[in-house]
Amino acid sequence: MNRTTREYNLGQVQEVSSKTKGILANIFNYGTLSIQTAWLNTNNLDMDFCPDAIKKAREVLNIVDEYRDNEVRLKSWMTWNIHTTNHNPE
Repeated sequence: MNRTTREYNLGQVQEVSSKTKGILANIFNYGTLSIQTAWLNTNNLDMDFCPDAIKKAREVLNIVDEYRDNEVRLKSWMTWNIHTTNHNPE
C-alpha cells in the first residue's frame, strides 16, 4: 500500500482545470481534477476519478480567489495602517 501526499499554499496555485474523458466518465460524472502551482520542480497535482470534477474545479478556484482577495485586503489595510501610524500628529 502506497501513499503520496502534497501540500501547497493557496497563493501558489496558478491554474485549476478538469477533464472528463469517455462515455462512462460522463455518465457517472467523474473526471480528472488538475491543479498547477508556481513551484518549479513539481508536477501538477492530478486527482483521477474525482467525482463531479467540473464542480470541484470551480470550488477550488473560488477558494483560491477568496484567499487572494483577503490577502489583497490585508496588504491594503497594513499599508494604510503603517501610513496613518507614521503620519499621526500628536
